Amino acid sequence: MREYRSADPDLRKDRPPEPLERSMREYRSADPDLRKDRPPEPYGCIQKVMELVLDQVGAEIHEITKRRQSVEFEYNVKQCPEPSVHVLPDVVTCLGSHDRCPRRAFLGTEGGKVLSVDLHTGVGLLNEFQPFPDLPPRAPVAAEPKKAAKGQPPPDVVDDPGDPGGPEPVLHLAVATSATYLPFNLLKPVPNPPPTSVLVATATRCGVFTYMPTGVQEVRTLELLVRLVVPCEEGAERAPIAGVELRGDRGLQWACVASDQVYVYACPLPPCKERDRAGSGGIPEEQEPAEPPPAEPEPQELLVPLYTIALPEQQCRCLEVGEHGVGLLLWAQDAPTVRLYALSSDDLHWPWTGLESAAEGRFELPALASACLGAVEQPAASKPPRTLRSWELPSNPSCVGVATKGRCFAVGGHDGLVSLFSSNTMALQWNLSAHYDAVVALTFSAAGTEVVSWSQDGYFYVHELATGSLLLRSRLVEPSAVCPILDATASPLPIAIGCDQRGQLRFVDTTHYTKLAKRPAEASKALAGWRPVRLLAGRSAVLVLAQNGDQFAVWTYQYSQLMFDLWPELKQKGLSKNDLPKLYESLPRKDSKRRVESPHLEGPHRLTAAALEEKRRAEESSMTGGRSGATPAELPGTTKAWYEYSTWKTAPQAHMKFILGDRNSRNARIARRIEALKAGQD
Repeated sequence: MREYRSADPDLRKDRPPEPLERSMREYRSADPDLRKDRPPEPYGCIQKVMELVLDQVGAEIHEITKRRQSVEFEYNVKQCPEPSVHVLPDVVTCLGSHDRCPRRAFLGTEGGKVLSVDLHTGVGLLNEFQPFPDLPPRAPVAAEPKKAAKGQPPPDVVDDPGDPGGPEPVLHLAVATSATYLPFNLLKPVPNPPPTSVLVATATRCGVFTYMPTGVQEVRTLELLVRLVVPCEEGAERAPIAGVELRGDRGLQWACVASDQVYVYACPLPPCKERDRAGSGGIPEEQEPAEPPPAEPEPQELLVPLYTIALPEQQCRCLEVGEHGVGLLLWAQDAPTVRLYALSSDDLHWPWTGLESAAEGRFELPALASACLGAVEQPAASKPPRTLRSWELPSNPSCVGVATKGRCFAVGGHDGLVSLFSSNTMALQWNLSAHYDAVVALTFSAAGTEVVSWSQDGYFYVHELATGSLLLRSRLVEPSAVCPILDATASPLPIAIGCDQRGQLRFVDTTHYTKLAKRPAEASKALAGWRPVRLLAGRSAVLVLAQNGDQFAVWTYQYSQLMFDLWPELKQKGLSKNDLPKLYESLPRKDSKRRVESPHLEGPHRLTAAALEEKRRAEESSMTGGRSGATPAELPGTTKAWYEYSTWKTAPQAHMKFILGDRNSRNARIARRIEALKAGQD
């Protein structure tokens, strides 16, 4: 090798001349700063080990510092105080309330009772009702033997074991508070809205009840308004009820019952009580003649539904469509199809239906038939409703969420897909492929600008409605205790609450993307063994339905008391417990609003309207050197987001302007594209 290197000059090492090398050694020996002080051999090994250990410790310290700043690792999250506990004497079978910050929640029990829990003024106050009378006992009946055919064994005979009677378990509940009276006389003042209505259903019976106040404070009654009879063929056994939904509208209430088919009833409203005329320019109260109180009307029985949909085993949800319309959303967990039907009061007969206009050019008030406010004339036969739209989703739906502000709804799939729809344009706006397991709950923020999806993979995602961008991705609990999420709810404040299958509870701030409070599975010895299974956020408190074996209990967390216990300095500021928005704004913030930088998880948008517009802009930008046409902010009349339009007229127009732009911008884009093509050919 030495001879080879000496023969090849490219492999030779260029060494400095001998005098220069000798002078460099002398210079290093004369200057002590350039000398390398080598320790003895044992100390050299120790130094190498120490440097290696310190490097690893420094990396761990850096990782711990990053975790302390993360949302998932709950280093700075406080433990929430103990809730107010009320143990229930019966097994809870269902939970129901309306969507718009309810004042109270309703629980159905196995003993046939309905419990109402106050979530506003008297938080935790319970009232108990029995909606249906007990079933009468039925004696056992022996079946008659049947003769066998020739050469065949005798058929099986089943005796009727009878029924001891007693209460029937309440299986389904639905609540509505959005109904309004439709006045027949325009000269009279508009009456106050009717009280809360509750739809209660067992396996065989169903009825709409009115939640009425009494003379005693905080005491209510549950009065039967109408009985709903599910149709069945003569001699056939009535199919059990699988689900119910109730929605208030102008002049009536829509009651939906899912059984062997989906039946929609047009239910009347409670009779309107006229306003007291004392002090309003009328006859003084003491001068009015005394009249006997009117007799209580008998509950009406609805035998014929207005609409019948031949789809078995469907789950139903009512939502607002158009300006004053109500739609019925139907889906099943074993099929990828979601259908939206229109529920129209024009299909009913009203007192003004069929009135002819006045003749001879004179204006005359039409003579209306005398009718009570809230009364609805029932149809003679059922008919199918008008189908607004149907969608074929990539996966079977697992849950549905409806926004309380804005006209949109979200559908969660079994594969983790979240689809956002506009209930006005009927457009599939976004497909958000985020989770790795089924979505169990979908909640919307108090401002109506974000949607939160909760999944069985233990994660919750916060997406922006306007753009579909991911704002927060986090586990519900710390990574060492991750578990499938069981249920979630959203409060009137920007606070969402979620629980998992181990009973761990978390309060999440959806505006600043942080966790406010946590409750471990075994937080106290007094509540050992209890596990939250259902959540419901009310106007002033959140209800947690907890279970311990066959026992159930109601936990209530009052928002103001929770914030005062977690941050005692709020009491020193003199803030009122009734001013919840001001309390929330006064919470101490350690950092500003963070935006999550995450990889592209949405995948293909599957021909949504926003995906088509994004694709068009990307193609135009690549052809014109980065220049593009008009953006949605530049277009006239498109200052609102896609989910904020409330009429059929403005929403499609704005939707088309968002996709196409106005005429001038479109012509300018075409001209620029032609010029780019000509320049490329040259």
